[in-house]
Amino acid sequence: MNLDLRKIAALVVCLSFYTMQTANAQRQRQYQTADRQTAEYQTANDAAAMAEASLASYNSFDAFCSDDYDSSGSNCNYCDSDSGSCGCDSGSCGCLGSNSLLDRPGLFYVGAEYLQVRATFSESVAFLTQTQTVVNNTAVLTNTFTELEYDYEPSYRIYGGYRLCDCGGDIQFGYTNYDSSAAAIGTAQPGSVVIAPDRVTSLTPETSVITNSGVRAQSYDLAFSKTIPLGCPPSTCCGYRWYPAWDITWSAGIRYAEVDWNRDHAQVDTGAVGNTSSTVLDFEGGGPRWGLEGRRYLGKKQHFDLFLKGDISLLLGNVGITNTRTAVVAGAPIAINTTIFNSTQIIPVLDIVVGGTAYLSDRLTVSGGYLFSAWHDLGMRDTFALLNDPGLQDPTDITFDDANILGFDGFFVRTEFSF
Repeated sequence: MNLDLRKIAALVVCLSFYTMQTANAQRQRQYQTADRQTAEYQTANDAAAMAEASLASYNSFDAFCSDDYDSSGSNCNYCDSDSGSCGCDSGSCGCLGSNSLLDRPGLFYVGAEYLQVRATFSESVAFLTQTQTVVNNTAVLTNTFTELEYDYEPSYRIYGGYRLCDCGGDIQFGYTNYDSSAAAIGTAQPGSVVIAPDRVTSLTPETSVITNSGVRAQSYDLAFSKTIPLGCPPSTCCGYRWYPAWDITWSAGIRYAEVDWNRDHAQVDTGAVGNTSSTVLDFEGGGPRWGLEGRRYLGKKQHFDLFLKGDISLLLGNVGITNTRTAVVAGAPIAINTTIFNSTQIIPVLDIVVGGTAYLSDRLTVSGGYLFSAWHDLGMRDTFALLNDPGLQDPTDITFDDANILGFDGFFVRTEFSF
């Protein structure tokens, strides 16, 4: 059989091209598969990085370069405000990350509070009004007690301290002053009389009993506190730009307090003052104090928070009560009875504060809220001995067994500056 060499050569060339095309196609498929796997791997890594960045940005502040810290995320970074450059100063110290409000070296701070506070007593009777009515030919006696209503009045609190560079340690001294007053007038009407607790009475129509009272409480507090961030690794103390959504702060210290109040009754008849009575309480004492505060930070940048704080004190001191009654004799008031009570007691004190804080900068904050304070065993201790007049007065004594608490409540606005 004769073979055509040209045809054989053409066949060999075609087979060679086919083999090369097949190999190239296979290599392209391999490259495309590898590229797709690499892309998928890179996409997964990018997604993980984005998730990590998103998680890290939650409960954190935007990067910034303030007068104290830069935005590199390293510990102990110091920012030179004169040159505008940021660098690491090994002598400085950061506690909770370079961008958190609590990340700062040890520093001093001062604060002031404006208070609108009123006093409240578990029992604070201004006077008793007795009214007689006749129902079905039967005399009916009605006893109506009028309590003193104390006013919201300006008070204040000032404090200062040193914030330690140990992730939330704090030493603070503060002074608090509460003031409040009240007044009431009871006027006898036909068929009624007005009786004050200390036998100051108005039996004649159009005569009155005037009651005035003032309360003042001062306290001096020295305490050490420690803040514990919640939800962050304790080994890093919430460092590297992490900031907790919650934290709690415990405190322990001592308190010294001075409390005094007075209540005065005066009988007024046709413009002239008759019998009077004055009761004064004075307390001075000191003792330990413990507290616990919880705080919830709000917003992505956490420039706001809500807090709830409770403190309890046990104050050992002297309680003194003096009552003086006078009567008009020959046109002049004369003290006819003086009663003095002195006792050493332990006075429990409970304080609760609820409010919120706005962080205007890393140095300045403004807070506001409402406070409650209860001072046990410093209230008024009244016993009503009613006049024994069968024509109108009930011949029996009326007494009350109450909790004997002096309380305060009111609004506050606080400003704090660190330096």
